[in-house]
Amino acid sequence: MTIIHRRLIYISFIVIFLISAPLIILYTMGYRYNIGKGRVQKTGIIRVTSVPSGADIYLNGTKYGLSQTPARIEKLLPGDYEIKLSKDGFYDWQKKLPVYENGTTFAEKVILWKKSAASVISTTTADSWLVSPDKNIVAITDKLGSVSLLDINSGIFGETSGGSFETITSISSYDDLKLSSFSPSGRYIIAEAVKGGKTAYYLIDTLSKNNKKISSQDFINVKWEASSDNLYALDKTGLWTINLASLKPQISTKGLIASDFYVSNKSLYFIADGVLKRQALGENNSSAVEKLSCADCRIYGIKSNRLIALGAGGDMSIIDLNRQVKTINAKAKNIDWLNPNSMIFSNDYEIFIYEFAKSDPELITRLGSPITSAIWHPNGRHLIFSTDNKIKIIELDNRELRNIIEINDSAASFMTADRAGNNLYFSSASGINKLNLQ
Repeated sequence: MTIIHRRLIYISFIVIFLISAPLIILYTMGYRYNIGKGRVQKTGIIRVTSVPSGADIYLNGTKYGLSQTPARIEKLLPGDYEIKLSKDGFYDWQKKLPVYENGTTFAEKVILWKKSAASVISTTTADSWLVSPDKNIVAITDKLGSVSLLDINSGIFGETSGGSFETITSISSYDDLKLSSFSPSGRYIIAEAVKGGKTAYYLIDTLSKNNKKISSQDFINVKWEASSDNLYALDKTGLWTINLASLKPQISTKGLIASDFYVSNKSLYFIADGVLKRQALGENNSSAVEKLSCADCRIYGIKSNRLIALGAGGDMSIIDLNRQVKTINAKAKNIDWLNPNSMIFSNDYEIFIYEFAKSDPELITRLGSPITSAIWHPNGRHLIFSTDNKIKIIELDNRELRNIIEINDSAASFMTADRAGNNLYFSSASGINKLNLQ
């Protein structure tokens, strides 16, 4: 080999090195040539975790190696990727997510819902359904006037997991029986019994497992104070306090003429001639808060200084009692709370979320079948709703499309989940059911 040949080989290696070294450096730094765009781009990352873990990962329909969740998928060219998580015994999760140059896309703590069949706890058909303030008990009435308690303890604090069902008392000889409200302590329940167009009110003691009629007066409504087991009743002569031991009424605000009332934080809110008014409890000087738009309005309650009024036709008003936020007027058939600042409400075909920090409710979904029930899942990232033939879960992650998964072929008139969100309890034509979700 001549000196010239050696020099040519030497120069060739230098040229190859000078060309390849930057390419190798760019490659190790995560740069790739994007054939579709005809240029070099910095790659991105997808980080994906799931509950439970151990789910297979698919990218654009192809299984991603031997990886399972949790995983960090690196060196992906920018673009949209169809990501699917699959695990035996669970419903698939799928979503199209974007990957950006030098960025990380997160799909973390993705909930995989268990494929399971509902078990029938009781063949009782629920006419009325009420969840206790601590969300551990559901009170249920049937057509015969029986009042039963369904234990839905989640077991997260060492309790026995729920599912037991017990009839504690009965209120018979009425055309209709409805559970109105739990006391704030969760011990007592108010029941409304209707016969011949007249309503009688009963106090149910869940501890002693009995019921007693609350006076013989013709009350318009009976309600608990917002944060205590103080009981109040309204009739045409004024507002009364009810002694829980004797159930005898004593006048509190004489001469109050109202169609409904609510007591909270030493203030009395009431509706008179379609106007919401407020006055100090026990006094007679009231001030107008707002004229209500709904017909036959009732005060549903107060959360985070927002008063919710509901009309017989489904008209709802959410009124800021500090008068700093505009009143929200909407149609609502079902209401559920994640916390005092986050509510969902639904009408026949639409589900909304209203975060009090925002100015307006957000439409989550619009359906073609009537909605029979809608609730929060306790994780705050999903809603559970029932139509006339299905129970479904919808996620609130609105990147691309929101996933909707059918979890049961039933129409639920009432639903609630335990505090951990592991089990769903619902009433259907078959009775009271329990469905394991996670």
